[in-house]
Amino acid sequence: KISSSSSGSSSKSSKSKSNSSSSETKGLIDDIFDWIEIRLQRLSDKTQRYITLAENAISKTVKELGYKYAISTTKTEITNNQAAYKKYASYANALITKAKKNGVTNASAYAKKVRDGSIDLQKISNEKILDFVNSYKEMYDKAKECDSAVLSLTAQLSDLAESLYNLPT
Repeated sequence: KISSSSSGSSSKSSKSKSNSSSSETKGLIDDIFDWIEIRLQRLSDKTQRYITLAENAISKTVKELGYKYAISTTKTEITNNQAAYKKYASYANALITKAKKNGVTNASAYAKKVRDGSIDLQKISNEKILDFVNSYKEMYDKAKECDSAVLSLTAQLSDLAESLYNLPT
């Protein structure tokens, strides 16, 4: 959680508390994201094993089974990438709210610049803003990756269905 320090303590002490809190938040978010990434990678690996099985099998029955399982796991991958997209987008939006509470009043404007690619990190000297921009960019990029994965997995699903349909009888 990004916290603001409104106490009357010295700025060095406030900065330490803020950095500590920011580091704890970053660590917590990284753990959550690693879990999501691991889940998506394991599903992808599973799908690829089924595709390999289908493509390398000699028997029509094994090929058919491989394609059916690959289709099923591809559908699961699509569903999980859609859910991951929503999670990443939710975390990105939560970061905007937390940044505003932490004194980054124009966090929405910075987020918009991240989304449209017009942000210039060289011009940002405020550490709170820079931390926010980097964290937001990381989450926004992960959401975009999930969105792109859904599109490519949908095409893969179509190809797998076609391969299953075109198996020789």
